[in-house]
Amino acid sequence: MKLPNGFGSVYKLSGRRRRPWVAAKTFGWEFDEKGQKVKQKQQAIGYYATRQEAMTALVQYNENPYDLELSERKLVAIASVLAMDTKVLILDEPTIAQDWKGRKIIQKMIRDLSSQGKTVIAILHDMDFVAESFERVIVMAHGKVLADGTKDEVFAQKDVLEQARIDQPYLTKLCQQLGYKNLYFSLKD
Repeated sequence: MKLPNGFGSVYKLSGRRRRPWVAAKTFGWEFDEKGQKVKQKQQAIGYYATRQEAMTALVQYNENPYDLELSERKLVAIASVLAMDTKVLILDEPTIAQDWKGRKIIQKMIRDLSSQGKTVIAILHDMDFVAESFERVIVMAHGKVLADGTKDEVFAQKDVLEQARIDQPYLTKLCQQLGYKNLYFSLKD
């Protein structure tokens, strides 16, 4: 039996007692000498005791990306762009819907790309993530650049941040309220 989308099939192997049902993914075509499609190439993704188990496995294997949670979809989208191996990566609000683990995955990816000499540009309102992840910060509002510099230089300019309607990172703001003179962006500082 083939899936309606054509991305796999389930069949029973004769002579096999244990786990005779095969779930196979489709991954291309075989061609004849004239270049005509002959049959789809398939590869087994698993062997199962019942037809139902094999069908369930195949359906899960072919899960639609839009069935994923927003945080998972964002990571899949980022991974698909990373697969293109571009010199520049532009991220639009990558931390939306991400839990701590997702944020750390994105942060590590940014650091790895930067260490490879690649440029990562992110449009963000999450200043904590900006302070943790980027060396250079550009603040924009109404189509104009209001500040451009290191996180220390930019986050010290409260009037610029106010004009752009963004806040200092939480730890930075807390330390200033407690009377510290320097800017702190992490507990390590």
